[in-house]
Amino acid sequence: MERRYDEAERSFQQALTTGYAEQERGPRLALAAVKLVQGDVKTAESLVREELEIGPHAESWRTLALVQANQGRLEDALPVAERCVALDSTRASHEVLAWVLVAGDFDVDRGMREAERALELPIPASISGINLPIWPPAEHTLGLGYLKKQQAREAAEHLRRAAERVPERASLQTHLEQAEAMLEGTP
Repeated sequence: MERRYDEAERSFQQALTTGYAEQERGPRLALAAVKLVQGDVKTAESLVREELEIGPHAESWRTLALVQANQGRLEDALPVAERCVALDSTRASHEVLAWVLVAGDFDVDRGMREAERALELPIPASISGINLPIWPPAEHTLGLGYLKKQQAREAAEHLRRAAERVPERASLQTHLEQAEAMLEGTP
């Protein structure tokens, strides 16, 4: 899998250096996602901030919230994620806000409602990164919410569905193991 990200990084770097239009968001944000997956958070955030200087689009803000959330900077990510939903009420924006609300223990119930809203919306083909291990799928957020509420059966159900979509997400596997351990202890 590491090789795929290295190849993607080279492709996006080439797109940025061959006259790709400055107003186009694709390569820089995609490269930021690749850098985040590779663990180069500083470069990922720098690329997103460059993008925000060009134009503050919802996709750019969403990527910044994702970078911050993946660093554990959930307090920083919260207002950014809320801005994303205000700018565009897409599945991707609701998924990021839902994750920040639940993972950061800001408002688990509201986060779960945001995740449910995300599940009602389509996944557009144009959303890159939706299956990357850095992406917080709504099913994972719901599962984590139920886990925090000590509702193991519901948690495990949602976490299993999320694991089918993004099996490489380490925190998802950890949460699924916790839910299954809780289920084993339930009569």
